[in-house]
Amino acid sequence: MKKAIFAGTFDPFTLGHLSVVKSALNMGFDLTVAVCEKSKSGVDVDSRMEIVRRTVSKENNVKIDSFNGFLTDYMKKNGITILVRGLRNTIDFEY
Repeated sequence: MKKAIFAGTFDPFTLGHLSVVKSALNMGFDLTVAVCEKSKSGVDVDSRMEIVRRTVSKENNVKIDSFNGFLTDYMKKNGITILVRGLRNTIDFEY
């Protein structure tokens, strides 16, 4: 299986995020949900990771991890070549 990553602050992790995770898994990826250590809300990364872990606990082929710094460095270090993103609105699409 190909490795993919879905990264964000997940502050909070929403049903929309869960939908993206399920879509990526339906495409056959081994998925890493990478939680960025930095957050504007002040909620620590371990708490946010635990919320993600509990939310996706019934899904297979999902790894939860945290990262700091450039996402591309994390991807190279872990042999991940596919970045999964969700689109919320036309601004995200245009970006």
